[in-house]
Amino acid sequence: MNQPKVSVCIPTYNYGRYIAEAIESVLCQSFADFEILVVDDASTDSTEEILRSFAAQDSRVRYIRHEVNTGMVENWNYCLHEARGEYIKFLFADDYFESRELLEQMVSILDSDDSISLVGCARKFFNSTLGRSEILSLTDRNTLLNGTDVINYCLKSQQNSIGEPSAVMFRKQQALRGFDCRYRQLVDQEMWFHLLEQGRYYHFAEPLCAFRIHNEQQSAVNVKKSVILEDFLFLYDEYLSKPYITAGDLFKRYLWYDYYYKVWKSYSRHQRMSFSDFAAKVRNYGIVRLIVLYPAYRVYKTFLKVARKSRC
Repeated sequence: MNQPKVSVCIPTYNYGRYIAEAIESVLCQSFADFEILVVDDASTDSTEEILRSFAAQDSRVRYIRHEVNTGMVENWNYCLHEARGEYIKFLFADDYFESRELLEQMVSILDSDDSISLVGCARKFFNSTLGRSEILSLTDRNTLLNGTDVINYCLKSQQNSIGEPSAVMFRKQQALRGFDCRYRQLVDQEMWFHLLEQGRYYHFAEPLCAFRIHNEQQSAVNVKKSVILEDFLFLYDEYLSKPYITAGDLFKRYLWYDYYYKVWKSYSRHQRMSFSDFAAKVRNYGIVRLIVLYPAYRVYKTFLKVARKSRC
């Protein structure tokens, strides 16, 4: 098989009930120079049967199955390693492409400008339980932005405003480092930061992809386990001291306090960790300092909410 322009990477585990729709949304794309690389992390449901059927019908579908479960981030990196395409387009098995022109539009942007290292789009979120959907977007129009400006915006807004892996496309050559295996929840956001340090970001305001919301998602499991707290520690430690970060010292101190406060809350309210684990996590910051600064934290947090609403 010749090198395809795009590798659509679908890492999956026990999503047999969704994966056919995901693959079909790729096969009907207006842009045809792609491979679909599905890496199955030892699923125990109908995934293998479904994928072998697709692979037999279309040579662009490549199916690889792990005999032993490797874990989410490790499987993402395996996809990156095995991908043959110049550009990488992740698609989670429970998501799908909303637009038939998604690949065509994103490829055209990367082809047109070598300074662009990441392309993303608005996302349509569909909650099958509630039967309703909403659209999330960084901006309300197609926009080209400096990569470090987007990193600053994400840190200041305290959210991944770029989106999930199904919402972006990037150059494989700029992602050879792989996803950082220390992370479990913010692993995609950290990779976007890594890519945005290498170039600019183009955003499509149209929702080109769609996501399902359900309780079996790994992100939902991670939230319940407070995995995201450790990720914030890694992210702040690595990026807040970068020379291009425009946030002032007061806001940086707020972010650090907010992290330790969430650790405190996870222990005192949700009992998701033992006291010894809690004490170990806040030892460097200090429990007394955490208590004394709480009133100032509440005032500053209220100020931030008002300021963010006024900018909307």
